[in-house]
Amino acid sequence: MAVTVRYVSDVEGLNVRSTASTSGSLITTLWYGDLMYVISSSSVTNGSYEWIKVHYYHVNDDKTTSEGEGWVALAFTTRVTTTSPSKSSIYCSSDYLNQIQSLTNARYIYKYLNSQGWSNMAIFATLGNMEGESTINPGLTEGTSGAYGLTQWDPKTKLTNWIASTYGSSADTSDIDYQLARILYEVPREGEQWMSSRMNNTLTFEEYTTSTLTCAELTKYFLYCYEYPSNIESRLSERLAFTQKWNTLIGCLI
Repeated sequence: MAVTVRYVSDVEGLNVRSTASTSGSLITTLWYGDLMYVISSSSVTNGSYEWIKVHYYHVNDDKTTSEGEGWVALAFTTRVTTTSPSKSSIYCSSDYLNQIQSLTNARYIYKYLNSQGWSNMAIFATLGNMEGESTINPGLTEGTSGAYGLTQWDPKTKLTNWIASTYGSSADTSDIDYQLARILYEVPREGEQWMSSRMNNTLTFEEYTTSTLTCAELTKYFLYCYEYPSNIESRLSERLAFTQKWNTLIGCLI
């Protein structure tokens, strides 16, 4: 069996087992939409099910992600197509997205930024931060200040006023293309969102977009120079894990 990316497609969820059997020890239960990739070259038929060994990503109750390895019943998963999603496939919601929805949006963003000359490392670092901010959801509003969109522009009007002035007062502010265009607008404008001084003026936003530094290094740059959330130090490890996830999963699909 070729290495593939899959997601939990059973609304009741899916148990991960220590062995390819319903009698195997329960490792965790995945939810609908949780992602995984196959790490075994062959499946195992045992009892009523065909089993595959996977590396899984699980969204916890507190919205953090845990990961690990184990066996799952193939029938309760669906393979993710290698065809890049179109804009009509984008998920936009007032609530957090599940992982397969985030992956769909992430792949669209990857194609968009890649076409603009961004390096893979910069794209994955940006996606890791977007997941931490919004679950890569252009429609999410969060917090008392009403931070909004893919990167949680704060205040919201920083984004919405720009979209209105650029595309017209009736333009949809949750449109993913408009939000990505806003990021491109910010790239050459130091201080508009990116502040290099937070990392000792070592990397401008323009330099970031084409950088070949590691994904981990660029994740920290985007977190500090662009996002700069409260409790920033405590958020770095989570963002690094998100970046590595998108590096791995999208890397399997391109």
